[in-house]
Amino acid sequence: MENNKQELKKNLGISTAMATVVGCVIGSGVFLKPQAIYTATGGVPGLGMIAWLITGLVCIAAAMTFAEVAIMIPKTGGMVAYLEEAFGRKVGFLAGWMQTILFYPAMIAALSVAFAQQAALFVGDGLILPVAIVAIIIVIILNGLGSAVGGGAQVVFTVCKLIPLILLMVFGFIKGSGDNPIFSPMIGPDLNPAVVLGQLMIAVLFAFEGWTNVGAIAGEMKNPGKDLPVAIVGGVSIIMAVYFVINLAYL
Repeated sequence: MENNKQELKKNLGISTAMATVVGCVIGSGVFLKPQAIYTATGGVPGLGMIAWLITGLVCIAAAMTFAEVAIMIPKTGGMVAYLEEAFGRKVGFLAGWMQTILFYPAMIAALSVAFAQQAALFVGDGLILPVAIVAIIIVIILNGLGSAVGGGAQVVFTVCKLIPLILLMVFGFIKGSGDNPIFSPMIGPDLNPAVVLGQLMIAVLFAFEGWTNVGAIAGEMKNPGKDLPVAIVGGVSIIMAVYFVINLAYL
């Protein structure tokens, strides 16, 4: 009997995997969350900068743990595959169902609307909904063309995303006076540092959300056992560095 099972093509390298980590994480959070963070500190920078560092280190520790799991379970599906292997098919099925029906559609819709709202500065407010729909369709088409095309697009989009961030950093340091405080004062008056730090870490974790998605492409990587852990830990480290340095530039 003929075997019609389709095998995934293993044509993704470490650069695509790392671009997936960085590209899935760095987004609106790096621009929108600093305002919430420094508002929570009472308008002073110290504890906010500490929160970027602490939460970044927590995410690197989580990335190392995730990388170990990825080595032990080099399967396509990421978190779904790992939960199924550890806790059984029912748990994996429920996780996959939640991601398919709730998490990813809501995330894609939210990001598309955010993109369209920024694009409205150029195309007008009346086109926000059509632009959001077109953005979703383009992403679907790129992914439908195969992992090689989708991976290449991910690399290009990640580079395009990092260029303006790097320019913001460079011109922030060049044009800034350098007289603004960075680590002091730590927190505004009449605020509890422990309570505020918890609020800050939640906000920063939102900015780091998404790096676990790279596990979903393990089955399409040339050497997942070697490259996936490097991509996960290296990608999260790059993200932490970008977030910290750009906040220095903001201040």
